[in-house]
Amino acid sequence: MLAWVTFGGWVLPAHAVATIEFGVLDVAPFAVQSEGQPLSGLYVELLRAVQERAGGNGRVTPYPLARVLSKLEDGSLGATLAIANARILEIAEPAAEVVRLHSIVIGGRQTRVGAFEDLHDRNVCLLRGASFDPRLFDDPRIRRTEMPDYGACITMLRAGRVDFIAAPRVAISWLLRSGALAATDIGEPFVLSERPVQLLVSRRLATPARMKALDDAVQRARADGSIAAILKRYGQ
Repeated sequence: MLAWVTFGGWVLPAHAVATIEFGVLDVAPFAVQSEGQPLSGLYVELLRAVQERAGGNGRVTPYPLARVLSKLEDGSLGATLAIANARILEIAEPAAEVVRLHSIVIGGRQTRVGAFEDLHDRNVCLLRGASFDPRLFDDPRIRRTEMPDYGACITMLRAGRVDFIAAPRVAISWLLRSGALAATDIGEPFVLSERPVQLLVSRRLATPARMKALDDAVQRARADGSIAAILKRYGQ
């Protein structure tokens, strides 16, 4: 799953100073845009925490997934937060692991998944481009419906057009807190996996000095408790 922010003016070692852009996937809870409110969201806040510790100053810009990938590939976008997959690793290098996210499967009321194999011959809705559990894509007995946001998956589940939703736990927590989903409407969650979310830098911009500066900033944000506090706010 993906994050994008526009950071201007990173303070890096003299030989690594540059203006680079970061983007956030424009899907809640990774980026949350409410009328009259500043941009927020899990990945937005994580990137801001890293930015502050790297001495940067800039704004956050959400992008659709396809644009994030194309801009990352041509170097017009500096970096992203994502659970890496083969496609992203072709065009970006990991600078640091930022967090680890649990992913779960939920179904309608009174449904229960006891094992991964229970998803066989079922239709699972997930975010387009999601990469939090490769088994969902590698197993030919699982039918997938990919949607642009989790709200669309909820609509499909309520209409009986899909059997389950697969998503990071933070996304389901966000949907429950926002009222888009009611706890009484879903069954017991099944834990799929735990995967790292990495700060991924465009291969066109991944100089050793920049990679080290970003890694150092992530480690400082982890050490001072900022990353843990952000995760707690989003229900991880």
